[in-house]
Amino acid sequence: MEYTNEQGGEDQLDLLKIVFTLLSKRWLIISSVLVFSAIGIVYNYYHQEKFQTNTTLLISKDQSDPSSFINNNQYDFLYSSNELGSEDHVSVFKSTLILNNVVEKLGLNYRYFKINKLKANTLLTKESVPFEFYFKNENIHNSCMVSFNNQSVTVEVNDNIFSFSRNESEFESSLFTYKTKFSNYVGQDSYIINQYKKRETVNAIKASYAVNVAKTSNTYDISYTGANKYLNSMILNGIVDEIIENNIRDKKNVYHASINFIESRIFTLREKIDSLNAVISDYKIENGVYMPENQTNLVLENLNEIEQKMFTNSLQTELSLKLIDEVEKQISFELLPTDIGIENENINNMVLQFNTIILGKNTLLVESTAKNPLLIQSQNQLIDLRSNILNSLNIYINKLKMKLNRYDEFKQKNNSLVGIIPPERI
Repeated sequence: MEYTNEQGGEDQLDLLKIVFTLLSKRWLIISSVLVFSAIGIVYNYYHQEKFQTNTTLLISKDQSDPSSFINNNQYDFLYSSNELGSEDHVSVFKSTLILNNVVEKLGLNYRYFKINKLKANTLLTKESVPFEFYFKNENIHNSCMVSFNNQSVTVEVNDNIFSFSRNESEFESSLFTYKTKFSNYVGQDSYIINQYKKRETVNAIKASYAVNVAKTSNTYDISYTGANKYLNSMILNGIVDEIIENNIRDKKNVYHASINFIESRIFTLREKIDSLNAVISDYKIENGVYMPENQTNLVLENLNEIEQKMFTNSLQTELSLKLIDEVEKQISFELLPTDIGIENENINNMVLQFNTIILGKNTLLVESTAKNPLLIQSQNQLIDLRSNILNSLNIYINKLKMKLNRYDEFKQKNNSLVGIIPPERI
């Protein structure tokens, strides 16, 4: 018992010694806490959390060429060409041409920030700001602050201060245009709006935008890093959409050039053939070997053949329009009619693939829920395939219209030939 009491006393003395030691260092402890708290506050104020958004872009092999537009490959040209190397594709994806269009379409030269007191300002998307704001001078770097209080809105622009009632839905000055989005907005926040030149915005996007070639040469991993994950997704989607649209524009330019060349050659050849036919007809008439009956029969046969082609063309157009109607009117994905007589292998194959996916999806639904990853994948495939079928049908119809115009020209020409055939000599 004596030993236990002696040990307890020593523990009490050690504890008191620690307390007195801490008290003697109290100013050092308090100073350290204050210093590190200040460092934490400053770091939290100036540091912005970064998010990285990623997507994968698949470049399908291009099996089309300019002449295929007037043959059978109406769908393949919508995909990117794989003739370029991987580095060339990366250069195109990060080109100023692509990013310039993205900046213009999405209005990315404007950046919106919500002012915070104890942390870094929050980067916002244009849609999340409760007002619309545009500078009238788009060619310089502009900045302003918009503040809301109980009664009014204050706008500070280039040392100029404008104030107006919150009840006003629109306000315009020589420097900017303001329009409220929500008439019932009751917030009292402050916002900073920065407007950058297009080149500055493009360079900023390039600095946060990365394109890497995946293991397979036709797959590209694209990422964008920024302080707002929703803005990241919007920018990345805009870039992908512009890459696709730019590829379509390039393809259209190639096809237009090819079609113009083919049409000019057809026009030249037609003139030469008409001139040659006129020489032959004159020769036959002058030498008494012209046979009006045979010439008339030949022209009538041509007219009959043209009428048959025009009928077939009209039938194909009508079938295509009917199929478009079947595809567009679907609320949920259902089986499409197959083998209806459309003379286009690409469209028929896509319809067959569409129905195959639906049958597989229906089988999965028997044993699983709509959240099954395979069902979600099938749904996405059906959405893409539906869009592709509609695009292909529209292209096919345009091609049929071109052919119909050509047939109509031939028909008119042959009709005129019947009228000028001279009567048979007795």
